[in-house]
Amino acid sequence: MEPGIRAGFLSNGNTHHDIGLVEVSTKPTIGRDGHMQPSSGRGKQPGINHFGFEMENEADLVRSYGRARKAGIKIHATTDHLISRSVYIFDPDGILLEFYADSVEDWRTIFNLEREDLVSGPWTPGEQPPIEKSLYPVNPKIRRVDHAVFHPRRMSHVTIVPTNFDESVRFYTEIIGLEEVGDDASHSITVLRGSAGGWDLVLLRSDGDLPQGLHHFGFQVESERELIASERELEKTDVPIDRRVESEGRHSVFVRDPDGFRVEFYHDRSGDIGRRLNAPPVGDARAYTV
Repeated sequence: MEPGIRAGFLSNGNTHHDIGLVEVSTKPTIGRDGHMQPSSGRGKQPGINHFGFEMENEADLVRSYGRARKAGIKIHATTDHLISRSVYIFDPDGILLEFYADSVEDWRTIFNLEREDLVSGPWTPGEQPPIEKSLYPVNPKIRRVDHAVFHPRRMSHVTIVPTNFDESVRFYTEIIGLEEVGDDASHSITVLRGSAGGWDLVLLRSDGDLPQGLHHFGFQVESERELIASERELEKTDVPIDRRVESEGRHSVFVRDPDGFRVEFYHDRSGDIGRRLNAPPVGDARAYTV
């Protein structure tokens, strides 16, 4: 937690945080050593502050920072979060993107409920020799909140509806360096991933039927049996199911959080969304991600 700026970070152990929460405020968000948190007007109403992409190590991050500056890409901010160091830029729709690398091996020495000090401060990439070692956890111990309704293993992807679909595809492949792993027959979906495998970002073409911006973010569940059990538990609460998706390759349950963000909990039956999207279409291909 970072009470000084009314922020909290949530994870089940696979990383230092799958989700970061910062309370809405009309005041500037000031971190360690007077460092202004990257916001560009964010934080005054509920919304998405940024999405994060993890780099292999700090040295890779610093090299990417240098290439971005050489290419004329505007850098919004650079930050030392004590557990990691970050570079922030904007995508074509003004979505803030964070590129970060861990700077400590045990993030729990900094992110824990016993500490209340400010975390985020200024950082100048390359000012000190960057860390060459990869410090992310390789085989983390996954913790389970037994009394919770859902039991996600990790956050796996974000789905957005860009203003200009083709421009965003080019940006995320040619500038950000993500790989296209699938689209559907109508070219209304593009699935993108980084080097760690799986898939990280889904772009949906609006065609006037979907509002621009964040569509949903998704949590992967360990098994279909567990997801079905969670659905039954959810029926005992006052949280309605926003949507169910049942297809040959996917079982998903969508709910909305207190601020109205759509959250997906899913089990991927085939493990290969790219193969399924590139296969001959059966029904609505958007059912895999919408």
